[in-house]
Amino acid sequence: LVAENGMNVQGYVRNPLTGNVDPNLGVQNIQMPAGLQTPIKTSFFNLTMNLDANAPSGTQYTTTVQIYDSVGTAHIAKLNMVKDISSGATPTTRWRFDITIPEKEVAGANPNSTADFSLLTGAVATNPPTQGALVFDSGGKLISGYFGPDPAANPPLANLQIPPTGVTLPTMVGGATLNPGITWQLLDPANNTPVVSAYASPSDVTFSTQNGMSAGALNNLTVLPDGTISAVFTNGQTVDFAQIVLAQFGNVDGLAAVGGGLYQESITSGASFVGAPGSGGRGVMIGGALEQSNVDLATELTKIITYQRGYQANAKMITTTDQIMQQTMNMTQ
Repeated sequence: LVAENGMNVQGYVRNPLTGNVDPNLGVQNIQMPAGLQTPIKTSFFNLTMNLDANAPSGTQYTTTVQIYDSVGTAHIAKLNMVKDISSGATPTTRWRFDITIPEKEVAGANPNSTADFSLLTGAVATNPPTQGALVFDSGGKLISGYFGPDPAANPPLANLQIPPTGVTLPTMVGGATLNPGITWQLLDPANNTPVVSAYASPSDVTFSTQNGMSAGALNNLTVLPDGTISAVFTNGQTVDFAQIVLAQFGNVDGLAAVGGGLYQESITSGASFVGAPGSGGRGVMIGGALEQSNVDLATELTKIITYQRGYQANAKMITTTDQIMQQTMNMTQ
């Protein structure tokens, strides 16, 4: 990032280890992002949803979530569910499920296949799904989730790791791979409460998210008031990659002008104090704005007319004085 005169613009830069702009790295030349943003394999997904408590046993419900492989290819994973109400003195409500992708996207499969491939078994999916289950109490609260056959006692509720132990996720067509441990977040990371419910309301997903993404090219840049420069990529991702800094001086009027609108530190100005815009009394940045004139045109025109009339009056006084002196000299002759 350079100024109009080609000089480097400096600031705080992004720490590659943390992914955040890090002032501890000191002030450096700001390097613009170039090329494609590296794709990220999906490692977790979250489906905040309700499963209809009034649906009869055997009711099926399907929803989808997009997951990305190692080269940034998106795959539509289907969550296939079927309601199962066990008989007995205390009926238990389970929604059995499987998570699948199209078999034709798996390396070695028939490219014309219309079957689904289970990420829970590593084989062609069966219907109805029986590879896992979500268990709800009588109040519609999710109390357990597991893979495989029903255990003697329901395990404590926890996030589920896909695939289950002993199952290896397949290689995709072209050699790409999925994340070997994709977390299905059944618990809200913020408060550790279930995000899936079974209330008397139609089955529906109200929120869906995952952390994978395809490769993306730089599409736009924005500058925030605190100097943070955000890069917007074509894959929809926004990354803060630098922060422009401002310098303060004890005596701004003491800065030495070096031309081209540039000033440098001097003995009179004192040492610089560098920091983020908007902090410590520093001004803020306005991205995408061109500085306008800081004078009022009407006022300045009025001043010009006033000065012009003053000049004319003074010139008239000089002319009159000259004429008086000339007359005086003529009288003495």
